[in-house]
Amino acid sequence: MLNRVRLFCNFCGERIPGNSRRHLSFNRGHRIFYCSHEHSSKGKTPKEFRDLQFHCNTCNANITNNITRKYKKGQRAFYCSNECYSKSRIGKTRPDVTERMKGNTYKLGLPPSNKFHVVNEEFFKEINSELSAYWFGMLMADGSMKYDKSGYGVGMGLIDKEHIEQFLKDIESDAKIGIDNHNKKPWYFVRINGKQFCTHLFEKGMVPNKTKILQFPTCVPDELMNHFIRGYWDGDGSIMPGKNGFSTQVVGTFSFVSKLSEILKQKCNLQSVRVYLHSNQLYKFTKGSRQAEKVCDYLYKDASRFLERKHDKYLIHKENLWHNTESAPSP
Repeated sequence: MLNRVRLFCNFCGERIPGNSRRHLSFNRGHRIFYCSHEHSSKGKTPKEFRDLQFHCNTCNANITNNITRKYKKGQRAFYCSNECYSKSRIGKTRPDVTERMKGNTYKLGLPPSNKFHVVNEEFFKEINSELSAYWFGMLMADGSMKYDKSGYGVGMGLIDKEHIEQFLKDIESDAKIGIDNHNKKPWYFVRINGKQFCTHLFEKGMVPNKTKILQFPTCVPDELMNHFIRGYWDGDGSIMPGKNGFSTQVVGTFSFVSKLSEILKQKCNLQSVRVYLHSNQLYKFTKGSRQAEKVCDYLYKDASRFLERKHDKYLIHKENLWHNTESAPSP
């Protein structure tokens, strides 16, 4: 009896081929049938929604899937693929998610790798001026380098905000200066993101995690050597009062300090040169009294860039040294 019952699609009216499951449903009282899943979805939709056309909100492509149910719930933005949906979210989510959607790697807490600062990319292409030599030395001492797939950046931190401002002015950068107030004195820092800018420094020997592996560079011309060493000395050097006037020292790796001491011995006509162990694989080169004066005179020769506080110390100690010498009783 059931096999003789003819079933028709409730949406298109076409006859539905015999099916034992449908007949069983008919036997249980079910009277609405559809010839396909598509007609089943459309057949359950009110007539006013059946002829609606839906388009992708990103690429405007026609959407063939039946999304009338979402439309009835109030949704008005539809997308033909996950890719189009991701593009629509760029700029509307967290910065890290936005950068990943663009295909850029991104680490939480760090600026996106593609957000480069305005900077003179050619500033360190050649070490051919006092400014490039001095700031190269300063970065070799107090700078940090990030150079890998996750980003390119150079950072520098000092307690002297004016000095960092001068650095940004010289390299023509719009990077912002940050401040850390966790120490007794405020600590100012800056980070410059720029692939070409970092590449020039990387090729000249400024490498990531350089503290214990730094090598003395070979790219600094002899006539600019005092400016480079002064930059490094302003970062990792010091000047202090001593028994017979004042003394000065520079700290770094054994290779770096050894080469630096040989240059100073030659340029300043020093009597002797020794490198001492400082701490934790770092070494120091120290000179006092008249030899310290020779070193500082060489470093500050024709100088227009230097740390004001160290330069002031040098002038005070030098004046005291000459005053003590003149007032000393003759034998």
